[in-house]
Amino acid sequence: MAAFRCLQTFGRCRPRFVTGRACSTVTTGEETVLKGWIKKVRFYGQLVFVDVADGTSASHVQVVFKRKKKAKSEDAVWADVTPFASVETRGHIIQSIGPGQETELKASSFRLHSPCDQSALPYTMTVDELDFVSLRRTPHLRAKDRRFAAILRMRHHLRRAVQQYFDDRGFIYVDTPALTSSNCEGGGEVFQVKPANPETGPFFRDPTFLTVSGQLELEMINSGIAKVYTLSPAFRAEGKSRRHLSEFHMLEAEVAFVERVSELTELTEDLYKYIIRQVLDFHSDELAALHHSDAKAHLEYLERSISKPCIQMPFHEAVDVLKRSGEAFAFDPSTTSDLRAEHEKYLNKHCGDTPVFVTDFPMESKPFYCRSNDDEKKTSASFDFLVGGVSELAGGTLREERYDVLKERLDQLGMTDKLQGYLDVRRYGGVPHGGFGLGFDRLVSHVTKTPSLRDVTPFPRYRNAGRGVEDEGEDAVDE
Repeated sequence: MAAFRCLQTFGRCRPRFVTGRACSTVTTGEETVLKGWIKKVRFYGQLVFVDVADGTSASHVQVVFKRKKKAKSEDAVWADVTPFASVETRGHIIQSIGPGQETELKASSFRLHSPCDQSALPYTMTVDELDFVSLRRTPHLRAKDRRFAAILRMRHHLRRAVQQYFDDRGFIYVDTPALTSSNCEGGGEVFQVKPANPETGPFFRDPTFLTVSGQLELEMINSGIAKVYTLSPAFRAEGKSRRHLSEFHMLEAEVAFVERVSELTELTEDLYKYIIRQVLDFHSDELAALHHSDAKAHLEYLERSISKPCIQMPFHEAVDVLKRSGEAFAFDPSTTSDLRAEHEKYLNKHCGDTPVFVTDFPMESKPFYCRSNDDEKKTSASFDFLVGGVSELAGGTLREERYDVLKERLDQLGMTDKLQGYLDVRRYGGVPHGGFGLGFDRLVSHVTKTPSLRDVTPFPRYRNAGRGVEDEGEDAVDE
């Protein structure tokens, strides 16, 4: 049928191919090709109005096509022009007389690539009205959801902002390994890697695990390159809460010749404010697509979060604030235990939603690599960075650069042989240094105001995922 003919003349005429993002830049009257998926269809007599988007932006293009009079033979074909069908249309950009868009595409031809079988969909669309838990059960359809597509685009924008920030400041990107024989945090929440066939026998000389952090390897590189960073996958066999994933991405940076924690907090604050400014200046449309009526309030919140200097308070002061709050916490705040999510949330609220640095944690609460302050090793040269919605976004420390001190700790833990190379860095021109790790998925969650980390990554991996176990209840769990 003519309306759906294959466009054989495209190669000769070379019309401009556009996406939703670029359509606004096309000159009125210019011949244009648009390819994408249908978002909405309206029929008014002979006129058909079709909203087409290719997913690369929050925008869509309204395509106007005029059907032939009394062409009943075409009715069956037009019945397949439904949401999520893939189409290719050709025509000219014209000024729109209707509300909602400045221009539209007046189509001269309209080709249906593939229909969307509405009867086979696992739920009654509109997809945009589905809750995120339902969308997790059909990962192959999530990208069709307006909100999830906006989250993925924002994830892309945030990654670009991170790369631009570090590039502009002379940092070198380092690929850290996914397989490691060491556990950076010293806990037991690791995934061990073995050959699937037990008859193969040991593949590696030492027990090998999926990494929980690239920090130790990054520190080794930092002994010869003064400023390095990575944004790499990490894995932990922990937690069933909405704040944790088994596979996630960590942004980690290490800086040589750093002697004060304040240098690290300044870098972290500057990075955070740069990223949020990029979002507000260039990508606020994605948040509008994600939140609609709530977008203005969230944008104002993000603006407030970077409008003032971040607040800093030592750990003992934070505990004192919590004890004097009068709040009935599930876990009593104490100087002998770490902060819980409920404590971190209260501190953010107490500080008027301004991001907070909690510093100088007790030395016994920190890993072996953390340097102590000059107070008889009672407190650590460390910080946690707390922001609204996700609580702890980042954490960092000065690293122990003194060979003898670090060796004594490793000896006590029985880890000296395994980490001899990491220790030896201190013998060959070692310098004071420090770094931090920032949860990239938590950053996406914070910026997009998405409560669960399971909804800010394309294919979330977490406990019981893929077993048909429902996880609605776990979305309410923060710890």
